[in-house]
Amino acid sequence: MGTSRNISGEFNCAFRVKPLTAAVLFYVGFTSAASAQTFNIDKWSDLNQWITNSDNVFSGQGSSGNTFNFACNPEDKDFEFYSSSQGSVQENNTLIISTGNFHVFHDIILAASSGSDISAEFNKIKITGGVFEGTVEKNVYSLYAARGTGKLSNNSVEVSDGNFAGHVMLFAAEQNSEDLSGTENRLENNNITVTGGTFTDDCKVELQAAYADNGDILNNGITIKNLKEGKFEWLNAAHSKAGNAENNYIDISDSDLSLEMTVVAAESNSPVWSHFSNNYVSIKNSTINLSAAVYAAHNVAGTAKDSVVSIDNSTITNENGSVYIYGAYVDNGEVSGNQVILNNTKFDFGDNKYAAFICAAMVEDGSAHDNSVSLIGDNDFDATGLSKVHFIGAKGSGIFSDNVLLLDRWKGQVASVSNFEGIKFSNIAWESGATILKIQHQPYYDDFIEDLLIDSGETDIRGTSFIFDNDSFIFKGGIDSHLGESMTLVNSVDKVKFNPVYDGKGQEVSFSSSLTEDVKGYVTNEPDANGDGGSVVLTLEEKTEQSSQMEIVSNNRNMSVTFLGQAAELVGDTLSEPPHDYQWGPRTFAVINNANVKYESSGRLEVDGFNFIAGMANSTYFKDNLFRINLFTELGEGDFSESMRFGSVTRSVDGRIRYWGLGSSTRFLLPCGAYFEGSLRAGHLYNEIDHGLIGADGNNYGYSIRSYYIGAHAGLGWLFPIADWGKLELFGKYFYTHLPSDDANVRAKDDFADFSFESVDNSRVRTGLRLYLPSTEIAQGYIGAAYEYDFSPDSDVTVNGYEIHAENKLRGSTGIGEIGLRFAKKDSPWLMDVRFRGYFGQREGESLKLQAEYAF
Repeated sequence: MGTSRNISGEFNCAFRVKPLTAAVLFYVGFTSAASAQTFNIDKWSDLNQWITNSDNVFSGQGSSGNTFNFACNPEDKDFEFYSSSQGSVQENNTLIISTGNFHVFHDIILAASSGSDISAEFNKIKITGGVFEGTVEKNVYSLYAARGTGKLSNNSVEVSDGNFAGHVMLFAAEQNSEDLSGTENRLENNNITVTGGTFTDDCKVELQAAYADNGDILNNGITIKNLKEGKFEWLNAAHSKAGNAENNYIDISDSDLSLEMTVVAAESNSPVWSHFSNNYVSIKNSTINLSAAVYAAHNVAGTAKDSVVSIDNSTITNENGSVYIYGAYVDNGEVSGNQVILNNTKFDFGDNKYAAFICAAMVEDGSAHDNSVSLIGDNDFDATGLSKVHFIGAKGSGIFSDNVLLLDRWKGQVASVSNFEGIKFSNIAWESGATILKIQHQPYYDDFIEDLLIDSGETDIRGTSFIFDNDSFIFKGGIDSHLGESMTLVNSVDKVKFNPVYDGKGQEVSFSSSLTEDVKGYVTNEPDANGDGGSVVLTLEEKTEQSSQMEIVSNNRNMSVTFLGQAAELVGDTLSEPPHDYQWGPRTFAVINNANVKYESSGRLEVDGFNFIAGMANSTYFKDNLFRINLFTELGEGDFSESMRFGSVTRSVDGRIRYWGLGSSTRFLLPCGAYFEGSLRAGHLYNEIDHGLIGADGNNYGYSIRSYYIGAHAGLGWLFPIADWGKLELFGKYFYTHLPSDDANVRAKDDFADFSFESVDNSRVRTGLRLYLPSTEIAQGYIGAAYEYDFSPDSDVTVNGYEIHAENKLRGSTGIGEIGLRFAKKDSPWLMDVRFRGYFGQREGESLKLQAEYAF
């Protein structure tokens, strides 16, 4: 049991670190980690028991489990107050501030834990009251849940009340050693939560959840909720001079705040290369008076990936200077996958001549790719909410690609759009003759050049493409009710530099009218006659056409036979000559092959799956010739996805394929080294499309096919020795797979499609060589190369009685390289084979085979 001392009360305060320039230090601690104690501090004299040999310097002896309730008015002097100040490990210490008038003109430092050099965990500062006054320019209240040189984790600051009228800095964790590596002094799961308090106009409050001189910063955060009239100088969830940063956050909700300087979830200011990922700033249901720069991630050198600034159902106001919001900012490195998301958000700047700049990614030297800004609305045209906002995909000096502006149910006016490689539309309510995005420059003062008024602008979309998906538009009454109509995608009042791709007739785009029919449209540039502005317009054709997605159905049919063809490769592997003659005879075997391959078709087809065979075999001599026969069962399963681009629309399907069957293979080897081989296989195939066919209702539909298959191969080759150290094998093989004709149907709302697939015959020829390296008593290595050509005929599909003639895009040439190692120890019945193959050309990717045999 702990001992209770007569020092009652609680203590209130919050702030950030400052170098110790004060004349006097004041330490208070506890007695030991083994005996947790509670100390109630009523008056200043109650602290005398902790005094050291220096004036007004106090030091505790404990390390863990102690609580201080601070309620006295401090004397007019500098001081520091530590709940725990000794011990390499300091845990579960709490400093509570509930009352007390801190009306001083000096620096004050308060901490629940300080000085740990191994770890400090679960230490806490709670502020439930108190008054913090002083001279903001000269004096600082610095409050720490934990300070040390080791790992700092799960430390917290909680503010539920208090009067803030001075310069207050709050830290959940501060690591102040540059001697340790990132993993040795990692800062993680430290947080600050603010739910109440009174903030005067003169106050200067700063929040820092984690600060590291040299360490990784993970899962540290600041949470502000239900706070009214809050005022903060800056918010910094995690800072490291040199370290990686992941999953750090600032979460503001249901609050009314004034943010005067930087708001950043994670930052580093060192030229040492570091990696940032998944950091975020979230503002929900709040009104923010913002005169600051906001970053999800700010890294001097390295990467910043997958970080997000999200502002939802909120209003951003401004009274002094422009606003800058970045998904990620890197001085030197790579910025990718970062987002700024505005959902039902307004920027209300009144008549002030300031602007907001929303930038998905900023990189001064490096690359920025796959970053995005999303505007989400309710399909009502927003004429003023974002009219003073400039949207930028990527900014700086570097290589930019695939940075996108997404308009999701959003229509409205903005100040400018620049440096986006794509503008994508999603769930836009189609409205004939209406405008989705209007660009009109609003005059503003440049923050970096005093009193410089920027009063004109230019829209440059020369490198911007328009991206459409199956759900780009909502057509009331169906798209057939809107044939021949047009809608303005972008209208600029300012001068425009157009993308020449959309000149003249423009670029074709397709939208589904039904499972089997499309409506084509054309995206065209339409400059104003006087050359001061212009529009980009989408116009629908006046009739429907056969759907381009039928080509995906045809191509997918061919995918089935290519996957079965991968299984045929394994059959020949089981017939290869082992490195030692004593291994001939009866045996069992099993082979598994995992492959990830891509085919360049009309789009891009990717298949990832495995093939497996297992069975019995016998190898014997017959009149000086070697004869081997295999009886086996086979099975396989794979996932596939395919995307095709039709004009400006990308269609995608995905699904899976499974098969099982039986087979036999044989090889006849002559004494001269020549051989003949062949195989025959048959089984059951199941092919399922999960989704990908778009119906008139805009939903995705799929289908499944169950059928049998037949496969065969024949080959010949020649094995001959090379000097005294190895063998060379030359071979040629023919592979054949047959799928019979089959039917499938798709039923959608008020829509249907009956597919009749013709039979498919896939033929491939492969020729190559394999070099067997000298064998030891244990193993033998080999390398090989081959050339393969697929010359299958076209495969057609009949849909609802109409034939679709699609060119077989999977045919063509493929190069194959392989390297392997076979293990066959003398006098052991086991043979093991590990092989890696790489494919390039029409088929790209790699495969890994594992084979085992046991001879009786």
